[in-house]
Amino acid sequence: TKLLEDAVATAGGGRGPMLMLFDIDRFKTVAATLGRPYAEDILRLASRRLQSEIGGGCVSARVGDDRFACLFPNGTEFDRAGRLAETVRHLMAAPYTVGGRTISSTVTLGIACHPEHGLSGSELMTKAEAALHDAARQGGNIWRVYDPLAAERQLERLTIEDALRSALSNGEFQVCFQPKISIHGRRTVGMEALLRWNSATMGWVSPAVFIPVAEETGLILAIGEHVLRESCTHMKKWLDSGFPEDMKVAVNVSVKQFQHPDLVHSVERILDQTRLHPRSLVLEITESGLVGDAVELAETLGTLRDIGVTLSIDDFGTGYSSLSYLGRLPAHELKIDQSFVRGLPDTVGSQTIVEAIIAIAGSLNLKLVAEGVETEAQLAFLQERGCDVAQGYLFARPLSPADFEAFVRERLRHGKR
Repeated sequence: TKLLEDAVATAGGGRGPMLMLFDIDRFKTVAATLGRPYAEDILRLASRRLQSEIGGGCVSARVGDDRFACLFPNGTEFDRAGRLAETVRHLMAAPYTVGGRTISSTVTLGIACHPEHGLSGSELMTKAEAALHDAARQGGNIWRVYDPLAAERQLERLTIEDALRSALSNGEFQVCFQPKISIHGRRTVGMEALLRWNSATMGWVSPAVFIPVAEETGLILAIGEHVLRESCTHMKKWLDSGFPEDMKVAVNVSVKQFQHPDLVHSVERILDQTRLHPRSLVLEITESGLVGDAVELAETLGTLRDIGVTLSIDDFGTGYSSLSYLGRLPAHELKIDQSFVRGLPDTVGSQTIVEAIIAIAGSLNLKLVAEGVETEAQLAFLQERGCDVAQGYLFARPLSPADFEAFVRERLRHGKR
């Protein structure tokens, strides 16, 4: 820290030092798997590499458990930052031989320069750490120079995270329901539960903004369980009050939830607590969320199916699952992503993709649901090609529980269900 402050002071009003921070990727995994002595040996070898290979007046030091700092002298050109980062990245990527083992690793780097990113040593350290965090969030094994816009996004993310932590206990979440309509009979056959957040400090926050933060922080587990319980509670109440027995409520299951070992028990517990029959519940899992251990995925889905829950693969066509992989999964239905429906009926690409998905669903004997239906022309195209169910603004936007109940009862009065 003193060297950094001295370098900044020496620079005066001219070009000062460049600070580079980097972490060794997967260091904690190596330490936990092979033991701390192996990990410490890697750190010592990394330190020797820096001291022997990085010239040009650079001073390097270990400044944390697996973090190093490289201080390049005053006058280092700003446009050299990328070249220097690549030099360090490739140097650190060479395999380490420790205790008879050859271990490969990568590094993630963050850079801040004087005077562009700060006029004091503490400012440069803060900005370099922000750049390092930005690089880590993008998957690691890359370098990033401090970017004020990235820092602003990170501050926004932290603000959302802080607000999310109290949102559940403060009752700020609202579960809405979008009707699902049988294309041929125009009957209301179910609904999809959709989460909305009216933050006490930020107002309405888009799910596209807060769901990724909830996923990343693990808060989605508690939030997802809340949505499932609310959905089952409303569904049971509506069925008891005269809604048709074959109506189902669909609830999205996030990747984190699906990977959690308690998912099946959580579903069973909530169904038991709300006294909702499993046949009235649909769990929607995104296609991208199904990437992973095929045996484990099939086992989890199979257990849920054995309980009696309907399983739906959401956003189909946007992921990367192969047809053979899909054929082994015990699903009941596919949902055509709205990005494909949007181009119907005039866009040739959308027509081709939707027709292909309909053919796949037919060959696998899966029910087909189209989301994002907004026009009669889209609905006619889907009907002609044998799609089963549709949802979208053509029928209704997501509705509050009271408005959804009124929607269904109005249709029942007119014989449409």
